[in-house]
Amino acid sequence: LIDKHLNNIEKKISESDLIINNLLSYSRIKLPSYEKVRIHDILEECITFAKTRFHKQNVSIVKKIKSAEKRLIEADSLQIREIFNNILINAYQSISNKKGKIEIRVGLDGKDFIRITFKDNGIGIDKEDLQRVFEPFFTRKSKGTGLGLTICKELVNLYGGKIGIESKKGKGTTVTVSLPIRRKRE
Repeated sequence: LIDKHLNNIEKKISESDLIINNLLSYSRIKLPSYEKVRIHDILEECITFAKTRFHKQNVSIVKKIKSAEKRLIEADSLQIREIFNNILINAYQSISNKKGKIEIRVGLDGKDFIRITFKDNGIGIDKEDLQRVFEPFFTRKSKGTGLGLTICKELVNLYGGKIGIESKKGKGTTVTVSLPIRRKRE
């Protein structure tokens, strides 16, 4: 019984933590502190973080990211991590009780951008909600701030990149992020 209570407390703390971090991130999105970052390594870190956090869920992650192993981009690693973590958390949360699958794929988008695609087989998003997913505080989840994707969009815009979402109710969602390989010069 005590274990069950401790588990619940742990879960609540972790949920609160996420909400607080999202609010803080949203309120202080700042200019990137650029460095050369390896997209592959950041993805691996974020995948490990998500797997650990959602270890009770039956989700397999299919990685098609080998092509990015040596690929460096000019970005702020904390901000890129934030984008990937938010997308992965959403993907996991959309996969409820069934056997889940998240496919992550990396490729080039033209010659100046790198494209990262996250495809899940979760519950999907209603057509009318799809236009609102980037609005601050818009959410259909009972727990959450509705800031995760807003933060992603703000950060991606900061880099002069693009983020897009396609989804079919009951079939899953695909989030595509395109980031410039070199920082945009003002």
